Amino acid sequence: MNNKEIAINLWYVVDTDNFIFLLKAKMYLVDGSDEEKLDFLASRSLLDFEIAKDYLIQPHFEYVVDRGMYLAIPNGIQMNMGGDIDLFIDIMEELNKEISSLSPYKVPDQPLVCITPLRLNSEKLVKPYDDMKIRDIY
Repeated sequence: MNNKEIAINLWYVVDTDNFIFLLKAKMYLVDGSDEEKLDFLASRSLLDFEIAKDYLIQPHFEYVVDRGMYLAIPNGIQMNMGGDIDLFIDIMEELNKEISSLSPYKVPDQPLVCITPLRLNSEKLVKPYDDMKIRDIY
């Protein structure tokens, strides 16, 4: 039985003023039970953000703020938008376009995802939060 599907690690990066200014995504072809797939995503979430593709905050978001050098969303306001996952709807559509036309796989309508918040520290380095209990798995 083929249980392969595309699953996605998603990250949002929060600046030192607590604004989300950058989104990141990386997709994987995974196999196994949903629990095994989610465990795989979680195991990669603290590593692969460093090589994941960057996506800028888009101006169509309801709560977008112009921060001068970039558009951003106040961290926490995404809960008024439907949750963290709503930040990434456009990105999942973009990811589907990156898949080879020869592949039988596409991003599912409701993919398995792991969302991990990241922070920009005072040295301008992107790092995971110290308390990773705030990671969301869907």
